[in-house]
Amino acid sequence: MSVAPVDNSNNPLVSQSDEMLLHICSFLPGVALTQLAQTCNAFARVSREESFWKAETERTFTATHNPDPKDWKQEYVSLVKQALGDTIRIVAPQAPPQELANNKTFMLQAVKQNGSALKFASEELRNDREFILEAVKQNGYALECASKELQNDSEIVLEAVKQNSYALQFASKELRNDREFIIEAVKQKGDALEHASKELRNDSEIVLEAVKQHGYALNYASEELQNDSDFVLEATH
Repeated sequence: MSVAPVDNSNNPLVSQSDEMLLHICSFLPGVALTQLAQTCNAFARVSREESFWKAETERTFTATHNPDPKDWKQEYVSLVKQALGDTIRIVAPQAPPQELANNKTFMLQAVKQNGSALKFASEELRNDREFILEAVKQNGYALECASKELQNDSEIVLEAVKQNSYALQFASKELRNDREFIIEAVKQKGDALEHASKELRNDSEIVLEAVKQHGYALNYASEELQNDSDFVLEATH
């Protein structure tokens, strides 16, 4: 459902001339302008300027755009949708244009549908804490393509595990061997125990917490604990 633009005529920014607003918007990606257009009448008006969409299409899709489309905005939107489809394909995915690879809105949509699409994000985005935190909330597997530093961020990894227990395999070795962190992780997803360190899979307290959350987690306990009849009895009752 679209939202009617708000009249912000008293705002010093949007009270600028259309020419000035168009110049300001020329520094923004088209995806951002489509969002701005929903905030006020001035940006909604600017978003209908064919000259902006022509320049944005030629900048973002240098070699793939129609040289003479009937509607430049529709041409841009169509190419963005095509790029999104190419990026999230399971078989032979393709990297989007660099302009989109560095665009948070576009990449979040891609990651939401295919966590591995994050590998096509710019290095800047893959090291952007706020972006990665949002990405792993959409798809835990996105953690695989986050920077090494963020794979060692306990908050980010925990959010990834909440979304998908298998995401723990992409956490840093330090976190997978961090007792306090693993206890919190298995409280969220018991089967995350599978990717804890060997030492912690032999920790009776951690295994009990994991089994409490997900009975199948007992299969990921150490062989020593699985062969301890007293422990197994305690874990399964």
